[in-house]
Amino acid sequence: MPVPKDGTYCLLLYCSGDPEITVGKLGTRKFRPGYYIYIGSALKNMDKRIGRHLKKTKKNFWHIDYLTSEKSFNIHKVYAIFSPVKLECRMAAALGKTLPSISGFGSSDCRCGSHLFFAGGERDESLIEGDYIIKSGFKEYNI
Repeated sequence: MPVPKDGTYCLLLYCSGDPEITVGKLGTRKFRPGYYIYIGSALKNMDKRIGRHLKKTKKNFWHIDYLTSEKSFNIHKVYAIFSPVKLECRMAAALGKTLPSISGFGSSDCRCGSHLFFAGGERDESLIEGDYIIKSGFKEYNI
């Protein structure tokens, strides 16, 4: 039986500055320094989707593209839950109960409030990983 390669993914990003970024139709948003968690899904071609997110130069299509192409934002780690079921909204709802969200970000095609969450500026990456990401069922993803 083939190993599933698609499902829901989580990006742990770090913002090193105070950028104001125009995010498509969401408009201009100010971001503070610190860690952010983004939840997305790729029920086909997850490797390609994650590879796209890792590139700095690309045409901005999704909200997350505006952050990942910005020099102030860097992806520290990628995590995934391999499942044919789209868990993106369920995982975003769970994170939204404990972390502040960036309203409307990444959720233009669903009814969620957001798919991007601020995890704090002072927290250690391993604490964020343990408290929010691994605890939610994600495992580190290497492409």
